[in-house]
Amino acid sequence: MDITIACATRVAFHLDSPKAEGLGGIETASIEFAKSLAARGHAVTLLTRTDQTRAAAGVKNMALEALPDLTGDVLIVASNAEWMRGSKHSRHVLWLHNHLALNKAARRGQIGPMLRHRPHAVFGSVAAERACSRLYPFVSRHIIPLGVSAEFLSSRLDAPRSLRFVWASNPRGELKPTVQAWLRAHAQIPTGASFDLFGVDEGSLGLSPAQAGKASIVLHPRLTKADLARSYESAAAMVCPGSPGETFCLAAAEAQCAGLPVITLGTGALAERVQHGVNGLVCRDMTELADAVVALARDAELLGLLREGAQRMRPVMGWDRVAKLWESFLTRL
Repeated sequence: MDITIACATRVAFHLDSPKAEGLGGIETASIEFAKSLAARGHAVTLLTRTDQTRAAAGVKNMALEALPDLTGDVLIVASNAEWMRGSKHSRHVLWLHNHLALNKAARRGQIGPMLRHRPHAVFGSVAAERACSRLYPFVSRHIIPLGVSAEFLSSRLDAPRSLRFVWASNPRGELKPTVQAWLRAHAQIPTGASFDLFGVDEGSLGLSPAQAGKASIVLHPRLTKADLARSYESAAAMVCPGSPGETFCLAAAEAQCAGLPVITLGTGALAERVQHGVNGLVCRDMTELADAVVALARDAELLGLLREGAQRMRPVMGWDRVAKLWESFLTRL
């Protein structure tokens, strides 16, 4: 099958970017998805914001602007249907990574291409599909979860762990309440525990550097997947409350595959990522979330049980499995 994948986020990236840059979830998923389909024998072209043409792992990576000149069996567009405009492909799929409000879609010129090409829609979670308006002219709606990069599926699970709780989500409105929950928990947990925040700048915390240091909050830059997976090898658990707009939460899935249970409010797709008492703890509010941090910091046996449950996600989170699910879906279109 001749498949084109268009990822039109604002981020400029290419096939080799993950080796040197910390990419976001949509960019990472697009690269992994393209490579996994190519590994199954499909002819795959990945269109991104790049100024060079590259080829690797059976995938041809070109600039988005090349789209009008391409033909193929199917065009898969990540989130932005506007890029279907002028497409010469036989079939069209809108791969929705974010919630798409009707007024936003209309304002950005996405309704016209949808009406013309009548795409099939693919969501990463049940929560995302249910939150999407039924007024969109999709031919069909399907749920296919994302996968996790190999770095998290092969990271060491037997390395010594310290009481490092981690955050690696995009900073949204839940960051400051989560920091406040950590402050409440910090006074009750053993000395040496820390809250490591990845990709968060100092100004987002709502704390002075002195306050952050006193509370054992450690800031890290956004890391590559390989570096983040290595960092997780010595961590205890992830704190990820979730948000109403969360359509999958790749950060939580990556953490679980690296052996980290996830403490969450179960908001958005986190209700699907985390099973309470199996691979994490689902809390009703930030007070309970702070209590959950204390519980895992104090109870090594509980932490071990949840860690065991988290790492059991590995066999079902590989991109090779995701590619097979997509292949089955695409052959039925």
